[in-house]
Amino acid sequence: MAKLKNKTNKSRKRQLQLEAAVKQAQKAALKATKAAKEALNAAARAKKAKGKAVDAVDTIRSEHAQTRKQFDKYAKKRSKDAAKKKKAVDMAKKAHKQILKDAKKNKAKKAKKAKKGVVL
Repeated sequence: MAKLKNKTNKSRKRQLQLEAAVKQAQKAALKATKAAKEALNAAARAKKAKGKAVDAVDTIRSEHAQTRKQFDKYAKKRSKDAAKKKKAVDMAKKAHKQILKDAKKNKAKKAKKAKKGVVL
Protein backbone atom coordinates (compact mmCIF):
# COMPACT_ATOMS: atom_id res chain seq x y z
CA MET A 1 0.00 0.00 0.00
CA ALA A 2 2.83 2.32 0.78
CA LYS A 3 4.18 1.85 -2.75
CA LEU A 4 0.83 2.76 -4.24
CA LYS A 5 0.55 5.84 -2.08
CA ASN A 6 4.07 6.85 -3.07
CA LYS A 7 3.16 6.48 -6.75
CA THR A 8 0.04 8.54 -6.33
CA ASN A 9 2.05 11.22 -4.54
CA LYS A 10 4.56 11.25 -7.37
CA SER A 11 1.83 11.47 -10.00
CA ARG A 12 0.08 14.18 -7.99
CA LYS A 13 3.40 16.06 -7.82
CA ARG A 14 3.89 15.70 -11.57
CA GLN A 15 0.33 16.82 -12.17
CA LEU A 16 0.88 19.93 -10.03
CA GLN A 17 4.13 20.65 -11.91
CA LEU A 18 2.30 20.28 -15.23
CA GLU A 19 -0.49 22.57 -14.04
CA ALA A 20 2.07 25.13 -12.90
CA ALA A 21 3.84 24.88 -16.27
CA VAL A 22 0.50 25.33 -18.07
CA LYS A 23 -0.29 28.37 -15.93
CA GLN A 24 3.14 29.85 -16.69
CA ALA A 25 2.65 29.18 -20.39
CA GLN A 26 -0.76 30.87 -20.27
CA LYS A 27 0.73 33.89 -18.48
CA ALA A 28 3.51 34.07 -21.05
CA ALA A 29 0.95 33.81 -23.86
CA LEU A 30 -1.11 36.61 -22.28
CA LYS A 31 2.00 38.76 -21.99
CA ALA A 32 2.89 37.99 -25.60
CA THR A 33 -0.59 38.92 -26.84
CA LYS A 34 -0.53 42.10 -24.75
CA ALA A 35 2.88 43.00 -26.19
CA ALA A 36 1.63 42.23 -29.71
CA LYS A 37 -1.42 44.48 -29.18
CA GLU A 38 0.82 47.26 -27.88
CA ALA A 39 3.10 46.82 -30.86
CA LEU A 40 0.12 47.00 -33.23
CA ASN A 41 -1.14 50.12 -31.47
CA ALA A 42 2.31 51.66 -31.60
CA ALA A 43 2.56 50.81 -35.30
CA ALA A 44 -0.85 52.38 -35.93
CA ARG A 45 0.18 55.49 -34.00
CA ALA A 46 3.44 55.64 -35.93
CA LYS A 47 1.57 55.30 -39.23
CA LYS A 48 -0.81 58.07 -38.19
CA ALA A 49 2.09 60.26 -37.09
CA LYS A 50 3.86 59.58 -40.39
CA GLY A 51 0.74 60.65 -42.27
CA LYS A 52 0.54 63.84 -40.22
CA ALA A 53 4.22 64.54 -40.85
CA VAL A 54 3.76 64.03 -44.59
CA ASP A 55 0.76 66.37 -44.55
CA ALA A 56 2.76 68.96 -42.61
CA VAL A 57 5.64 68.75 -45.10
CA ASP A 58 3.20 69.12 -48.01
CA THR A 59 1.64 72.16 -46.34
CA ILE A 60 5.06 73.71 -45.77
CA ARG A 61 6.02 73.09 -49.39
CA SER A 62 2.82 74.61 -50.75
CA GLU A 63 3.13 77.64 -48.46
CA HIS A 64 6.76 78.03 -49.50
CA ALA A 65 5.74 77.86 -53.16
CA GLN A 66 3.04 80.50 -52.60
CA THR A 67 5.46 82.75 -50.73
CA ARG A 68 8.07 82.34 -53.43
CA LYS A 69 5.49 83.11 -56.12
CA GLN A 70 4.46 86.29 -54.30
CA PHE A 71 8.08 87.29 -53.83
CA ASP A 72 8.84 86.72 -57.52
CA LYS A 73 5.79 88.79 -58.46
CA TYR A 74 6.92 91.57 -56.12
CA ALA A 75 10.51 91.41 -57.42
CA LYS A 76 9.31 91.64 -61.04
CA LYS A 77 7.16 94.64 -60.18
CA ARG A 78 10.05 96.30 -58.36
CA SER A 79 12.40 95.66 -61.27
CA LYS A 80 9.82 97.12 -63.70
CA ASP A 81 9.42 100.15 -61.44
CA ALA A 82 13.18 100.52 -61.22
CA ALA A 83 13.51 100.26 -65.01
CA LYS A 84 10.81 102.92 -65.46
CA LYS A 85 12.50 105.16 -62.90
CA LYS A 86 15.90 104.71 -64.54
CA LYS A 87 14.40 105.49 -67.94
CA ALA A 88 12.73 108.61 -66.54
CA VAL A 89 15.98 109.73 -64.91
CA ASP A 90 17.90 109.13 -68.16
CA MET A 91 15.32 111.10 -70.13
CA ALA A 92 15.46 113.95 -67.59
CA LYS A 93 19.27 114.02 -67.81
CA LYS A 94 19.08 114.07 -71.59
CA ALA A 95 16.50 116.89 -71.54
CA HIS A 96 18.63 118.83 -69.06
CA LYS A 97 21.70 118.43 -71.29
CA GLN A 98 19.69 119.62 -74.27
CA ILE A 99 18.46 122.65 -72.34
CA LEU A 100 22.01 123.50 -71.33
CA LYS A 101 23.17 123.03 -74.92
CA ASP A 102 20.37 125.27 -76.23
CA ALA A 103 21.10 127.91 -73.59
CA LYS A 104 24.77 127.86 -74.55
CA LYS A 105 23.83 128.31 -78.24
CA ASN A 106 21.44 131.16 -77.42
CA LYS A 107 24.08 132.82 -75.27
CA ALA A 108 26.60 132.52 -78.10
CA LYS A 109 24.08 133.99 -80.58
CA LYS A 110 23.33 136.89 -78.26
CA ALA A 111 27.02 137.50 -77.75
CA LYS A 112 27.58 137.49 -81.51
CA LYS A 113 24.71 139.91 -82.09
CA ALA A 114 25.91 142.11 -79.23
CA LYS A 115 29.30 142.37 -80.95
CA LYS A 116 27.57 143.46 -84.09
CA GLY A 117 25.59 145.97 -82.09
CA VAL A 118 22.17 144.50 -82.48
CA VAL A 119 20.57 143.45 -79.22
CA LEU A 120 17.33 141.65 -79.11
